[in-house]
Amino acid sequence: MAIKHKYMAKNHIESEAFQILRLLIENKKEKYSIRRLSKARKINYKSAYNAIMNLKEEGIVDIEKIGNMSICSFNGNFSPLVFAVEYEIRNDALKRKKILEIYTRLNKLPFSFVALISENDKIIIISDREAEVKKVLSNCDFAVLSPDDFSKNKETTVKKAILFGIEEFYRLMKNDR
Repeated sequence: MAIKHKYMAKNHIESEAFQILRLLIENKKEKYSIRRLSKARKINYKSAYNAIMNLKEEGIVDIEKIGNMSICSFNGNFSPLVFAVEYEIRNDALKRKKILEIYTRLNKLPFSFVALISENDKIIIISDREAEVKKVLSNCDFAVLSPDDFSKNKETTVKKAILFGIEEFYRLMKNDR
């Protein structure tokens, strides 16, 4: 089944909404005004404003008014565009030899799980099958968390990229909100 979305045309990666959403996802702790987004993307204010309004309309970006500024943030809602952004972030991470090697090993596991790369390049696996994961990643720096443990610690888990389970990661993040 192909993912259909208005930004997912042939040049979706070049769309301003896609690039702004990527910036917001990769810098979740940062606060961005529309002006700051336009400067970061090197586009005019109106283009940034229109992209943000489209993202807000889709329910994946929140806007908070502070004085005459509009502060924008990714709200954690999942959509086909969020999937596409996360997929591109993952593909960029896979350009690194070490990450590609780990990805290839994890790809052999015959069960579902979520695999993240944290800010300090540690691999975090969210699964109830720790023993099987340890066999595959025996000489890597990684941690295995059960879904329950992840739910308790999700606010402290800062991901750089999702290697496996993009949709499941967002489902886990939504639980207990």
